Amino acid sequence: MDAGGWTYLLDVGGWLLAVAGAVAEARVNLIFAGFQADAVRRRATVLTIVGIIAALAGCVALSTVATTGTVSLARAVAAAFLVGGVGAGLGGILSLAVTSGARYAADRLANLDHE
Repeated sequence: MDAGGWTYLLDVGGWLLAVAGAVAEARVNLIFAGFQADAVRRRATVLTIVGIIAALAGCVALSTVATTGTVSLARAVAAAFLVGGVGAGLGGILSLAVTSGARYAADRLANLDHE
């Protein structure tokens, strides 16, 4: 396998790891939301914002580094920021969705009991 094939496999592995980490983050936050719901929502919001900023910074850095023909270490660091930022942002968004969905479902069940 040539160098491009290994790079492709590493890229795919990185993206799969980012998505798996985001799902794990959401599942753990669902557990903690029962104890500290406000803290979980604040953490998820901060994680989303930081993830978006890191992904945008990685995207800009990667496009700048790719056009200048610099060493592959700089490209790898920029790609890591991109993938890590997407993973963090996705983890925050999934955490917000899961905790908000759980709260909505609990409210609906409570309303059914009153009817």
